Amino acid sequence: MGRGEDDTKAGLSEGAPLASSDERLRILSELAQGYSYTVTRLDSGEIRVDWITQNFEQTFHLHVGDRIRARTFARLLPPDERKRVLCWMAAVLDEPQQPLEHRALDHRGERLWVYHAAHAARVEGGIRIDGSALDVTERKQAEEVLAQSEERFRMMTDHMSDMIVELDDDRRIVFINRAVGPMLGWDPERALGFQFGPGTRGEDTIHREDILAARQRFDDALESVGRKDKVRSRYLHRDGSWRWVEMAGNSFRTPNGVHTLLVGREVTERVEREAADLLDAERLEREVQARTEVLEETYRQLQELRSRLADAEKLGAADELTGSLAHAINNPLGALTGRLQMELEAPVPSRSALIPIQRLGERIHSVVANTLALYREGRLRLADTRVADLFDDLRGELGDRAHRSNVRLEIRHDAAIPPLLVDRTLLAAALVSVAENGLEAMPSGGVLDIEARHIRASAIVQFRIADQGSGISDQARARIFDAFFTTKSSGTGLGLPIANGVVRGHRGRIDVERRREGGTIFCISIPYGELREEHELAAAAV
Repeated sequence: MGRGEDDTKAGLSEGAPLASSDERLRILSELAQGYSYTVTRLDSGEIRVDWITQNFEQTFHLHVGDRIRARTFARLLPPDERKRVLCWMAAVLDEPQQPLEHRALDHRGERLWVYHAAHAARVEGGIRIDGSALDVTERKQAEEVLAQSEERFRMMTDHMSDMIVELDDDRRIVFINRAVGPMLGWDPERALGFQFGPGTRGEDTIHREDILAARQRFDDALESVGRKDKVRSRYLHRDGSWRWVEMAGNSFRTPNGVHTLLVGREVTERVEREAADLLDAERLEREVQARTEVLEETYRQLQELRSRLADAEKLGAADELTGSLAHAINNPLGALTGRLQMELEAPVPSRSALIPIQRLGERIHSVVANTLALYREGRLRLADTRVADLFDDLRGELGDRAHRSNVRLEIRHDAAIPPLLVDRTLLAAALVSVAENGLEAMPSGGVLDIEARHIRASAIVQFRIADQGSGISDQARARIFDAFFTTKSSGTGLGLPIANGVVRGHRGRIDVERRREGGTIFCISIPYGELREEHELAAAAV
């Protein structure tokens, strides 16, 4: 065996068997839960099994007295591991080696990961090898899953536009994704190691007026205080300019301590736009005040209208439509007035919030005026109206509320639908009432699908409003259009009766059905020939 054999003989003459026994006991004590064995490599080259533990015998189907040949190794080791393991075993015969982790095959051919330690000593007729192997399959599989998870995390974050930063418990960057390049002009590799403690080069990149707020953000995230708000700070771009970044974060535990994960998004344009809006603050406040006075007057008129309708015992189609509609406008009008009051009390009223409020106020004012006229004159204000215009009204009234409720509006119509002779204001209000019922049925969000179909064979335009709520019971469906009937603790029971009155005033009808996939569908059918003929006959008579 060359020099290694000479060394082994020298070790044997100096008490190697005793040392070998001690080493064997040490290995067995370290790997008591594993597979232990004693084999002898005979001078003929064969390996004889002298002793093995019971679990070794059960797992690999080897027995005391077996002779291990090349075919046996082929059964015990995967092909891609044989050379490496055999080289390691050959090295063990010459001198002590570090333990080896390698794959093995049990008697069923399933792969195991083992942590293998061995010691060799010369004996009569060959070399004895004492060894133990610990099954570390679960650990290796966990390491592989962790490595795959880490790779997926890096691939995902590198394709995100938001900046992702991970800090260790010393506030030092241990990970940062590529988004920091286009956002701040930083090199992600060079940013690793930046520390964001007082007086560090990491804090040199934060505007001095924002350092305290940024430190507080890091402290909150590190301590997991549960704050969900976002902090804006200015960070230095590589070109020397300052960029506003909105940052949020929280902490998590790792084997190396508590780490902080921060998510940042550049909001420079938004901050500059908000700063520009501050210049119009006084003028916007005056406009809000003036429009509030108009709405308060409209509200007063509405209260008067409600009082006049309170004593009516029976309502015809027009009377029921008028009373219900006027009553239902009370709630959204009160909410609108409250929202305007909030804008007045805000430090800086926002023009972007004022414009839709103004449009909604004008529309409600128009509804009240038309309602008063309808009460006094007993007729609808009919005009040719495109379905696209009705849906524009619908988007204007539902857009903000749907967004706040995490509901996506899907609104579409058949482009071939002819203009309808309807009271646009009242029919739009009816569609909104039905759609609001769908929004309220989806408190956790979803999709509200609104579609207009042209049923040519029946000369009907059908509006379908479908929600993804919990549906409606047969008992509730039988009374859903009864005035003051409601299943909601805070409802008035007038929203759907209003819509029903409007549709009936247009010679139409509302049908309600359950969706197979969950939710409710309201089908509003408006005939576009009958009302037009009546209108033309009335005009000819005049």
